[in-house]
Amino acid sequence: MRFGQLTTGIQNPVRDAHSLALHREHSVVKPVHMLFAMIDQADGTVPNIFAVAVGNFEKIRHDLNQLLDQLPQVTGGSGQLMQSRDLQGALNATDKLAQEKGDSYIASELLVLALFKVRDPLSKVLTGNGVTRESLEATVERVRKGAPVEDPCEKNRGALSKYTIDLTVRAVSRELDPVNAFDPIRLKNRVPALHDRI
Repeated sequence: MRFGQLTTGIQNPVRDAHSLALHREHSVVKPVHMLFAMIDQADGTVPNIFAVAVGNFEKIRHDLNQLLDQLPQVTGGSGQLMQSRDLQGALNATDKLAQEKGDSYIASELLVLALFKVRDPLSKVLTGNGVTRESLEATVERVRKGAPVEDPCEKNRGALSKYTIDLTVRAVSRELDPVNAFDPIRLKNRVPALHDRI
């Protein structure tokens, strides 16, 4: 696993999953901790993926919370946490997927795909809520738009389309009015007072 190549969409949930396990007095960080932390990110990619793939992911969050409640608790321990084999395997599978896709960084949507394969009650929660491998893969491809992940900050993905207007697309679809500032006749017709200045 290349921990230096994790996007913020995985780095932050890794810390949150460890904090969640400590708070709930669990001795092992499992895939359910990780997915719960990823779904809990307000501005993360994973909530958007589940919103598109399932519609309302609050039921998934509720079921994950119940799954966390069923895990055994350890009291009086030293606070040392270990990652479960399943979580470590999912992280390694995510790294492999990222390399196959030519990504410079390991993104959270690939971890969701890897977590779906884990033989854990987690996959039963997902399938029980209507999440299929095919719907997840299709949604991930829509999010990625075929582009490799080159930026460690997942918020920056698609920033150009979020915060700008593609004038070329709008002009082709004839949503823009043609404006020619160098045509004095048109300017005269639009602003009569300007005719006296030209």
